[in-house]
Amino acid sequence: MFKLLFTGNLGKDAKIIEKTDFKMIVFSVAVSSKKDETTWIECAYFRRFDQSLGIVDYLKKGTKVLIEADPSIDVYEGKGNLKARVINLELLGGSQDKTDEIPF
Repeated sequence: MFKLLFTGNLGKDAKIIEKTDFKMIVFSVAVSSKKDETTWIECAYFRRFDQSLGIVDYLKKGTKVLIEADPSIDVYEGKGNLKARVINLELLGGSQDKTDEIPF
């Protein structure tokens, strides 16, 4: 089994996508290396209809997160696109305007 563990900052506010059997929170995370290179990872956090989506209110542009995920690579026109199916998500900071308890 191959897992991906990374920290980074959200590039824009997260969005909710609703399907027939589930909901999904999608967002992109910028991960910077020591060489001043940035890798973008497209994240999908799947939730059943009975699970809370309250975390989306805290996933705003610039928020620092720690992600554990199952990785995949989507290749289009010779360019690889790193994707991650989120297993665990932890807020590390960033958007400090919300001080309420996180509802999840």
